[in-house]
Amino acid sequence: MGSTERGDESPEGNRARRIYAVLSDARCRTVLSTLDRDGPMQQARLAAAVVADERGVSVEAVPDSDAERVLCELYHLHLPKLDRAGLIAWEDETVRPRLSEPRPVVPDAQAFLEADRTRAARCLRLLAADERRAALTVLSRMDGPVALSTLVTAVQRADSVDTSGRDPDALRLAFHHLHLPKLDRAGLLRYDDERKRVEPVAAGTVVDDAV
Repeated sequence: MGSTERGDESPEGNRARRIYAVLSDARCRTVLSTLDRDGPMQQARLAAAVVADERGVSVEAVPDSDAERVLCELYHLHLPKLDRAGLIAWEDETVRPRLSEPRPVVPDAQAFLEADRTRAARCLRLLAADERRAALTVLSRMDGPVALSTLVTAVQRADSVDTSGRDPDALRLAFHHLHLPKLDRAGLLRYDDERKRVEPVAAGTVVDDAV
C-alpha cells in the first residue's frame, strides 16, 4: 500500500509534499495568516498574536501563561516545519513571511488561508499525494467524464509523477480503490466505481491554485 503514495521523489516533489502537509495544519495556517497581515515579528509576540487570532480576542487579552505555552509549541514544532518548507524565514528569534516570494512548486498559500479551514485541511492532505494532484490536473483539461484507464494513462505520462518501474495494473487498482474514492468524498471529482468513469467538477477555492 505504501508504494502507491510514493509519487515524485525529486527535490521539487518532496518539497511540494512538505508544503501541502504544513498547510494542512491549522496552527501553521494561523501563523502564516498572522505574518501575512502584520508582517515580521519577534517569536514571542507571534505566539501571543496566534493565540489572539485563534480565540478572536486582542493580543493584550492573552494571558502570559497561554502565550508561553504556544511559544514552546511554535519553537519546537510549527516554526521549524514552516522554515523547512520555505514559507517563513526564522532567524535570531524574528519570524518573517515568505508567501510572496516566487516558488514554482508552491501553491498559492494565501488562497488557502481564506478558505474554509476544515475543508482546506482535508483537501491539502489529499493533495500531498502526487498521483492525486496529477489526476486533478488531467481532469481540469477534460470537457467531460473519462474512463479510469484513460485517466491512469494520462497520469503515467505526467511529468510531475514518477511511475517508472510501476506496474500499470497496480496503479490502476490504487486509483480505483484508494485515490479516486478519497477525492470523490472530498468533492474534488466524481467517480462511478461500477462504470469506472471519472468526472471533473468545478474547481473550488481550496484547490484552484493547487493543481
